[in-house]
Amino acid sequence: MKDNLVHKLLLEEFPRITDNNNLSTFIKNQVKTILDCRTHKLGGRMYICPDEHGALFHYNSCKKRGCSVCMEYEQRKWFARKKPLLFPVKHQHLIFKLPGQLAYTWLYNKPLIQKIMFDAAHDAIKRVNGIDLLKRGWISVLHTWGGDLSYHSHIHVLITNGGLDEYSHWQEDNLSVKRMRTHYTKIIRKKLLKALTKTELCLPPGIGSDELVKIIKTKYFNIQQFGTYENGKGVLHYLSNKLKVGALNHRQVTAYDSKTVTFNYKRGEKTETVKLSREEFIRRYLNHIPPKGFMMVRSCGIYSARDKAKILELKEKLFGLIEEEPEDVRPHFTCPICGKELSIVVKFTAKEFSKLWYH
Repeated sequence: MKDNLVHKLLLEEFPRITDNNNLSTFIKNQVKTILDCRTHKLGGRMYICPDEHGALFHYNSCKKRGCSVCMEYEQRKWFARKKPLLFPVKHQHLIFKLPGQLAYTWLYNKPLIQKIMFDAAHDAIKRVNGIDLLKRGWISVLHTWGGDLSYHSHIHVLITNGGLDEYSHWQEDNLSVKRMRTHYTKIIRKKLLKALTKTELCLPPGIGSDELVKIIKTKYFNIQQFGTYENGKGVLHYLSNKLKVGALNHRQVTAYDSKTVTFNYKRGEKTETVKLSREEFIRRYLNHIPPKGFMMVRSCGIYSARDKAKILELKEKLFGLIEEEPEDVRPHFTCPICGKELSIVVKFTAKEFSKLWYH
């Protein structure tokens, strides 16, 4: 990984990361495993040409959500698994937001605030569903970053623009986002204030209880509506990329030196360049690694992940049998001499790889 500047930077900073008492053991272990990504330390596989022209060693990926390089395969797998479950109907793309004034508070209460956001978003959707008397389906994915790695916690929701009526017939119906915004703001304010009263919400340095109460009571918790789409596959692909690949791809980092790190990100049609101090870059990068055990995606309503067979059965009943070509998302390697696909013949553990390599 000669061009992976994120990997090189983390390797250089690892002693300081390890000594940082403000970082959890979980984050430190995540970084250590990320540094071992695609090296002999994680084991690997050997592929051979069917015509015996040669062999290829391939190291295993770490599959950590904070890794900047290896999650593209996981992204393709997740998308291929979710895509057949989408109904062939119109979908809306919504973003449930947290005010920027609460970003600092979020840093000290990530699991709690993220759970509150998920619960408030789902409660707001269910209340509007109750008014509309329709059972919709939606998939929610948490993002915690802006393009410049700033702290911007928000939930993307892909939701059907219609649902099942009381007779189990499909009805197209525009979602009332205006009503949902009102419900979302009321619900999340109530949950945050309750958590603060019960001292479950940790006060960040420099922010008093009265100041935090004022922010919660006066700031608007917005829902951004991106539009209605003929089907949800395009949005689902976008969500899969952000869910698995993470806050930053290693290709975005263009340079770093002893003091600063430079990286690019897309803002609409434009490419923006950001320069941060090494310390600030590392701090932001590590703060976007999800907490241990926290679910970043939730499927609800008719898209509930509990029984995929029932989703497919309902889809066929409502819209008929829809033939979809299964996607082969496995990595493929071909022989440079004959062009035939290489096949796996041996899998090595880290210990076996070390013996093979060094002896």
